[in-house]
Amino acid sequence: MVNGFLNLYKPPGITSMEAVRQIKKPLGRIKVGHCGTLDPLAEGVLPIAIGTASRIVEYVLHESKTYKARIQLGQTTNTFDSEGIVTNTQPTSHITSELIQDTLKNYLGNISQVPPIFSALKRQGKPLYKYAREGQQIAIEPREVIIHNIDLLAVTNLYIDLRVECGAGTYIRSLAHDLGNSLGCGGHLSSLIREESSGFNIRDTISLTDINRNITQSPDHLLKYLLPIDAPIKHMPKLGITHLSALDLRHGRSIPAHHHQGLYSESPLCRAYNPNSTFISIIEFNDSNGTWKPVKVFY
Repeated sequence: MVNGFLNLYKPPGITSMEAVRQIKKPLGRIKVGHCGTLDPLAEGVLPIAIGTASRIVEYVLHESKTYKARIQLGQTTNTFDSEGIVTNTQPTSHITSELIQDTLKNYLGNISQVPPIFSALKRQGKPLYKYAREGQQIAIEPREVIIHNIDLLAVTNLYIDLRVECGAGTYIRSLAHDLGNSLGCGGHLSSLIREESSGFNIRDTISLTDINRNITQSPDHLLKYLLPIDAPIKHMPKLGITHLSALDLRHGRSIPAHHHQGLYSESPLCRAYNPNSTFISIIEFNDSNGTWKPVKVFY
């Protein structure tokens, strides 16, 4: 069976769903999905879940991400990136590295951010970008996001390069737009590379070309690229259990916590492994009766 994660390098110019489609086509009915959309303009890390790994995706989506962003100052666009229509142009002669550094401090920590109207977020079941294409003006509610760190890498003419470490749901396009406004000159996202996502690093990515070449020859050739299904949840504490307890979990039965109860202080969720080191289940501590109950069983 083909089950696991691919650490894909999505090239610019295609949607995340197109990347999924290219991988899924030779695999037939095997479930394939991605862990966090990248805009067509963006490139870099796009974790792909295949087979039973798709059941892990919900735990992957909420992890932190790292981006390298290039922002063009002096121009605002309707999409907040270089693929949109320029809506305003302003001078940038007053911009200095010191001003940028000081302004970036305002975007650290928990901040309120309005997503771009050209985005896949839904309102009343309809993607926002469809409202935008229809010319409808709608109010978009701001959302709280978290930005852990921003490094100013370079300032060159009208462009600034940043490395941004942020939580899930952060729009770098909105950051570029808001930063440009704060600097008093406007700005938009010129290019974007996702360098890390939920533990998947750009150094270990595989190109879509390489994957397509191998998967076309035989779907089994994909196996050499697959990471195990528990690869992106290593942040959860690990718990070794007996074969008997593993059998209980497989049948949906809770197992006693005993001396493992202290793991709950680290996380309510744990990874359970049998004596053969096989990943069995994601389990959750039940404080009411001192047991671990199965949340998702994989073996």
